[in-house]
Amino acid sequence: MINRILVPASPNIAALVRPLPSGLKLAAGLILLLAGCSQDDSTQTPPPPASTAQSAPEPVQIDDPVTAGKKTFRVCAACHTVDKDGSNLIGPNLYGIYGAKAGSRANFSYSKAFREVDIVWDNESLDAFLTRPSKYIPNNRMSYGGIKNEQKRAHLIAYLKTLTSE
Repeated sequence: MINRILVPASPNIAALVRPLPSGLKLAAGLILLLAGCSQDDSTQTPPPPASTAQSAPEPVQIDDPVTAGKKTFRVCAACHTVDKDGSNLIGPNLYGIYGAKAGSRANFSYSKAFREVDIVWDNESLDAFLTRPSKYIPNNRMSYGGIKNEQKRAHLIAYLKTLTSE
């Protein structure tokens, strides 16, 4: 923005450059601003008509329980892995968990509550545990609150059953 004006006929070089009065600065700024405006709005893209506006997508139905269970497992993946010979995270690796005794994974430090229960992971025990882990095995260290939706639990169990080398 222009804020100085040259004043000719001054022998002193410092006197050649003088600040503009504040009113002139404001006027010059407004002129530059208005010069960039155009009254021709034809170059602007109009908003789409209301009839072409996109609506919320329909929820996708997943018919395959294993695929749905794998999707549900994403929440579990924050603490568990499922790869064969995979590492433990906050929770143990769950590969081959179906049919295994609770608290029996090597190389994982289970809570006393898990070490002392006599549970084999099957449909019934997994469903009860996944509903509310702290109720099914009191005093365990798993901080997850559980899955209230019965169908999601069934899908997750279907997925866990596939994680085996048998």
